[in-house]
This record gives sequence, structure tokens and C-alpha cells, in this order.
Amino acid sequence: MASAARIVVTTFDSVASPKITPWREHSSRVAGVVLGVDGRPARPLAELGPTPAGLAGDRPAPRPNGIARVVIDADRGAQPAVWHLAGSNHRMLARSVAVFESAAAAVADATAVLADVTALDPRLVRDLNGSALGWFLRRDDEPVIACARWYSTDRDRRKSLLAALEALVIATVAPVARVSHPQLGRGARV
Repeated sequence: MASAARIVVTTFDSVASPKITPWREHSSRVAGVVLGVDGRPARPLAELGPTPAGLAGDRPAPRPNGIARVVIDADRGAQPAVWHLAGSNHRMLARSVAVFESAAAAVADATAVLADVTALDPRLVRDLNGSALGWFLRRDDEPVIACARWYSTDRDRRKSLLAALEALVIATVAPVARVSHPQLGRGARV
């Protein structure tokens, strides 16, 4: 059985988790967004690039959406969450710009994105040095999805954008959220 593109939700211990910081920094650098305390975009920065022509595709007939099943430890309180788009080879193709207050909120956002892919407006960007290239997708002038990483060539950037848009058309929400806790990661490096 071949695997398909899917949205994967990841939860964290707390809003203070060191694993959320790189997510927020990437969103800020790529989409030019300063994230507020709640993880939602506080304000978009300057427009960073033109909309590439011919990158939006039509969505096929609706398909059933998965519902993330998350086990939440009540003693931990809120467990912030993010989502990313994974290709059929499990590689991250794109990631949510926002950090959500819960897995349910992340699933709701991802489901809304999947419900109307044609409403997404692609933007091509460069980092502040001008050496790295990226992209993000906006919905109603608000950045919602960012590229998974930076690219060194325009060809690679456009290829990754097309791959993400094609995957969004067929993606479903993974049935179980991943849990990211510091104690599950690597120890301190010396």
C-alpha cells in the first residue's frame, strides 16, 4: 500500500519548550511574521515577493479528513502544537507558520487549509542576506504555511513550492499527533 501526503501534528511539553523556538524563528525569517504570545501572527512585515504564476491547482472532489487523536496529560496544562505537510516519502514539505495552543487548534487550521487550497496565495522570498531562497503561502493576506527549509537555487525553491502545492491537494490529516518532549531528544552535546 503506497503512502500519501499527510498533515502531521506535533505537540510540545509547554510554550517554553526549546523545540518551539526554531519553529518560531523560521516562521519569522521566511514569512516575515512576528508571532504573538499565543503563537498566532501578531503582525505581518513587508511584502517580500511576487506571486509566482501558474502555481495554484484545482482541488479534486472532497475527501474525508482525519481527526488527530491526542493523549494530553492533564497535569501538564496546555500543550502547544504545530503541523507540517509530509510527502509520501515522509519528508517535510512545508510547515505551519503559527504555533497553536492545542493539537485540536492545529488540526482545525490544517483542515481549513486543506478545504480551500485554491485560496492560498504563494509568495517567493529571500533571507536578509539575499543568499537563501524560500516561499510561503498566504490566506486572506495572512501567512499560514512556510517552506520547510531554505534553498540555494531558484529552481529548487520553485520545485519545492510545486511539490507542496501538489501534496496539499491530496493530503489528509494524520490520525495521531506526535509528541515532542525534551526528555525524548538527545542529551547535551559536549
